[in-house]
Amino acid sequence: MKKYILLFIILSLITVQRVSVYSATYIREIEIVRLNVFDKELENGGNFIYRLANKFHVVTRDRIIRQELLFNKGDPFDSEHLEQSIRNIRTLPFIGDATSNIKYVADDSIDIEIIAEDLWTTTIGISGEGGGGQYNFTIYANEKNTAGLGLGIDVNLQFTTDDDNGYLIQISDRRLMGTRLMYDLILRDFSYSRGFGVLLYHPFYSPYARWNYGISFNVQDAKQRLFYQGQEYFRYDYDYKDFQVHLKRAYGMYNRFESGLLFKYCRNDYSDRRSESLDFQLIPENETFSGPGVNLALSIRRYFTATYLDEFGTIEDLTEHATIRATSIWSGPAFNGDYEATYLEVESGFFFRPTQNLYAGFKNTYSNFIAGSSRERITNTMQSILYYKPSTYHLLAGRFFSHFAWRQKPSYQIVLGGINGLRGYPDRYFEGAKLALMNAEYRIFTPVQILTVSLGGAAFFDAGYVWDDGESVDITDLKKDVGLGLRFGLTKSSTARIVCFNVARALDQDHWYISFRTGNLFGLARYQ
Repeated sequence: MKKYILLFIILSLITVQRVSVYSATYIREIEIVRLNVFDKELENGGNFIYRLANKFHVVTRDRIIRQELLFNKGDPFDSEHLEQSIRNIRTLPFIGDATSNIKYVADDSIDIEIIAEDLWTTTIGISGEGGGGQYNFTIYANEKNTAGLGLGIDVNLQFTTDDDNGYLIQISDRRLMGTRLMYDLILRDFSYSRGFGVLLYHPFYSPYARWNYGISFNVQDAKQRLFYQGQEYFRYDYDYKDFQVHLKRAYGMYNRFESGLLFKYCRNDYSDRRSESLDFQLIPENETFSGPGVNLALSIRRYFTATYLDEFGTIEDLTEHATIRATSIWSGPAFNGDYEATYLEVESGFFFRPTQNLYAGFKNTYSNFIAGSSRERITNTMQSILYYKPSTYHLLAGRFFSHFAWRQKPSYQIVLGGINGLRGYPDRYFEGAKLALMNAEYRIFTPVQILTVSLGGAAFFDAGYVWDDGESVDITDLKKDVGLGLRFGLTKSSTARIVCFNVARALDQDHWYISFRTGNLFGLARYQ
């Protein structure tokens, strides 16, 4: 550990020069053009509803857009800085699209125009989500861009058919007081989980950023619930406290190496308040995992954009990459940890576009705890995705997901059902320690639009199963379903970009299930 810390300090002091060729052209002026939510619709003859909505919306302030730029007046022009700045602006949750124009005003100078289009950020209403007979409904009041300053405030009241009722309050800001620091504050109080979380974080905000650091603290008082064929048969209480701090240093831009140090403290206390239960042996022992760690990552990456993959028409920023990442943490009495073990996690993956209409991604995460000479709590999660786009409005999408676990705590359980993958079955109907799941969708995006809501549809097929460690299974054990769905693209919303409504039927049961959700069941985001 001491040798790694010394190596980290030496590497961090090395100045790594960015390989970039500046032009002899300088930036004379930078103009920020801020478009209200429905300005483009009004240019095309939109009705009074758009004008009224624009009056109630506070446009993002000039300085909030300007602070995302990686260049200033008087700097030599660098096209890579401009492209990354546009990507940064588009990642803001309250911005729908961002583009740029370059105006040549002399042989050695240019003016840059940045055009940013707002999304609708004030939402008050009722939403729902669920499947397989379990549904939740939320009354919400959210503002993603308070007073045009980029501050997000969310208040949600949740009511579920599973009696997991309660509220959540979240406050977030991507640029604390104009700095690169992000923060997130969460307070939640539900029937089965209550607690709070604090995150303060400095990201790698561009390929040129060299430092990433952060601190987080989470406290949770929750109930662990175990299920059999969709019905809860046992539960126990646990108190969870987690504190983490990390520091990373990056080297290189598109061929990139990252090294970092971290410290983690995690305390779990378990209890069974229902003393009459006969399943008390499922309750784990109390434990504290605490100690320092290191992480390393190697990656190559390239940026590009696409449309009509996971959203309706909006520009989707994607990253072609190949990445391998390793993390190790040591816990023991020297760091107030009573669980003496080394945690090891190795993650590898890629995402690339071999042709203009084909997209492929893969990600595998292996983790275990090494206690003495034995390995325990072993998990391996593998997921892959394939998109084929034969035309603008048509997409064939497939996803494979597997999760295998060995030597886990007695209460370890994976569930599968209507909400998380098998849309034609009851929720949490299958349980075990190993899972395999395949989903295929044929998505149709249409040019039909009612006001700012785009219409689409999907046909899908799901196949999956969950089984226990040591149980033998074959392909005939897979549970399968088919279904149809409607897709609604909320092109001006900052809260939910897609709403899905599905009807599915299991192939081995005479039952139909309705599910609805915000966002797709699977997408490209987790492969980025």
